[in-house]
Amino acid sequence: MGTLQQYGLPFLVWWTSLYLASGVSIYVALDTGLVSGASIIDFIMQNGLDKFIDPARLDPTYGNIAIAVIVNECLEVIRFPITLATLPYIKRVFSRKKVEEAK
Repeated sequence: MGTLQQYGLPFLVWWTSLYLASGVSIYVALDTGLVSGASIIDFIMQNGLDKFIDPARLDPTYGNIAIAVIVNECLEVIRFPITLATLPYIKRVFSRKKVEEAK
């Protein structure tokens, strides 16, 4: 919550945009077969995570959604620093657009 208080609404909008973009991209990659859901399920089973998820009971569509959500959450350790690093640039870009619109 401290990050949100420090950077405000631009941080929230930018982070949410990156979160949704990565989540949708992962789901599309799984749904189109670009990334094999079976290989991710094998990874889940090798790491003992099958205690929490029963891969045999997963419906393919819901399974892709579940896998996309899980992988997207795992990407947070990469997404958060990228969000903070690119936030000043994004704020400048949108500040310029506001100034140009005001003219």
